[in-house]
Amino acid sequence: MYMERYRLKFEKLGNMRFIGHLDTVALFQRCLKLAQLPISYSKGYHPRQEVAFALPLGLGIAGTGEFVDIQLDREILQSDIIDGLNAHFPIGIKIIGARQLEPNERIAPRIVIAAEYEIIVHKNIEPQIYELLNNEEVIVIKKSKSGEKPVNIRPLIFEATYENNKLRTVLATGERNLKPQLLMEYLMPGAENIYYTRTDILKEGLKSL
Repeated sequence: MYMERYRLKFEKLGNMRFIGHLDTVALFQRCLKLAQLPISYSKGYHPRQEVAFALPLGLGIAGTGEFVDIQLDREILQSDIIDGLNAHFPIGIKIIGARQLEPNERIAPRIVIAAEYEIIVHKNIEPQIYELLNNEEVIVIKKSKSGEKPVNIRPLIFEATYENNKLRTVLATGERNLKPQLLMEYLMPGAENIYYTRTDILKEGLKSL
């Protein structure tokens, strides 16, 4: 069967940032049906739509550079995909770009190595950023289902710049990942009213998907 793969770029803003990843997946699946796009299905007893999100977005974090790969049974115009989905999405979710993948391109979840964030804070943290970047080892306590353990987060921070109450940082993802909340807990212990936006998802060479 002839099939084509597309990578969609989308935003997740406003109240939609409080919708969890599984609900976001279900929303996309439902809107793909409503838009009557020729989505491909997997084989087997429980066929599922061929949809692959690059990286789950943490609850409460906005996203302006999110990515999802879809596979269709036939080639269609990128504009038809964008317009078809946006006609059914609620306010806060919007497709802002689409491109057809090359035959040899790997799916998004398999090539992600980092994510870029913009973090709005209400305090000058430039001295803390300077100290962070000039240390080879930054130990924090990381909590998981198996308990708590000390972790050196410095190798997981690829970039960090601060200007006008905004921290722009690029953090590792994957098996060894760093959540932006853990970074901010180190920089501003106990701080509240911090607004997080994931602005891009990156592959090797820290290039956007």
